Order: sequence, then C-alpha cells, then structure tokens
Amino acid sequence: MVAAVMAVLCLTLCLSEHQVHGTHVTKEMNDTMHKLLQHYHITIKQRFNGGSIFKNTLQGNTEIQMMFLGAVLETYEELIGVMLKQLDTPSPQTANSTNGGTKDGAADSTAGSGANDHIKDKLNIILKYIRELRQLRYHEQGELMQKLRDLQKIKMNDFVVQSKALSELLPLYEAAGTLSDRRRRRRQARAKTRSRFSLQP
Repeated sequence: MVAAVMAVLCLTLCLSEHQVHGTHVTKEMNDTMHKLLQHYHITIKQRFNGGSIFKNTLQGNTEIQMMFLGAVLETYEELIGVMLKQLDTPSPQTANSTNGGTKDGAADSTAGSGANDHIKDKLNIILKYIRELRQLRYHEQGELMQKLRDLQKIKMNDFVVQSKALSELLPLYEAAGTLSDRRRRRRQARAKTRSRFSLQP
C-alpha cells in the first residue's frame, strides 16, 4: 500500500514539477526548467522535507500579493546569481585534474566545463525571464524593497539618528493612521454594496 502511494506521489510530482501551463510561463521556460531539474536532482524525501522554500501564505489584496511576489522574484534573481558563480568555481576534483596534467584529467576538466556552460545557459534563460517580468510589472515593488532594506540600515544606537527619528515620527504616525482609515472605509463600502445586492429580490 505504501509503495503504491509513493509511486503515485512520484508520478504526480514528476508531472507537476516540470510543467506549468499558464499565460506567462512559456514552453521555453518549461523545457529549460525540466533540464535544470535533471541537473539539480534531489530525492523525493529531500523535496518534501521541511516544506516549500517560498510559502505564499499571505491573504489580502492584490497590492500585498504583488509586494510578496516582487520580493520572491528578487530573491530568485539573487539565488540564480549565486548558482552561476558556483558553476564558475571549479570543484576540487576538477582543479586537481587540471593541476595534475594528465590527459584523462584534462579531458574530464573539459567535459565538466562544457556541462557547466550548458547549465549556465539554462540558468541565464530563466534569469532573463525573471528580470523582464520584474522590470515590466514589478518596478514599484523593487523600489519598495530597496526602501525597506534602507530602513534596516538605520543606526539605532546613534544619538543624532534617534533625535531625527523622533522629530519625524508624528507626521508619519498620522499618515499611517489615515491610510489605515481609508482602507477600512473602502472595505466597509464594499461590504455594504455586496449586502445591498444580496438583499435585492
């Protein structure tokens, strides 16, 4: 029984993992991802252990969802950058083969370099799509993320910073409260509209 369940699970994973059909995911992206996941292969146990890396548990309006997904796209861009750098760094085995000067070692090094170039090409295809989507649809979210990072750099222990921050608090507090009131009024107006339509015969 357990073996049958695992077989179904593996089949479902293989079908869903490599193919996403939608308006924005192209055939090139699907094919490229399929080849990348063949290289970055992990076991079923590893894939399900600890859950998803990116958990989209946010419930809210479109702006909140776009803020989260904009941050996810930026993180993917950084992640793929790290993966590309790792491919540029020779493994100890490759380095030893190169330094050893043997013909077999040189052949292995060349083959490894060629395989890495192939994976780098695939990663760059995915990176191209991510950057295009961020630039076209998530430009404002990128600016917001930069502002949030700037907030994290504030020197909390600096006396001058503390004084300036206190002097700026009240207008910011008023703006935050006003924005919250506007959002609450919009929600109430939408609720009344829905209620009015539902009561109509």
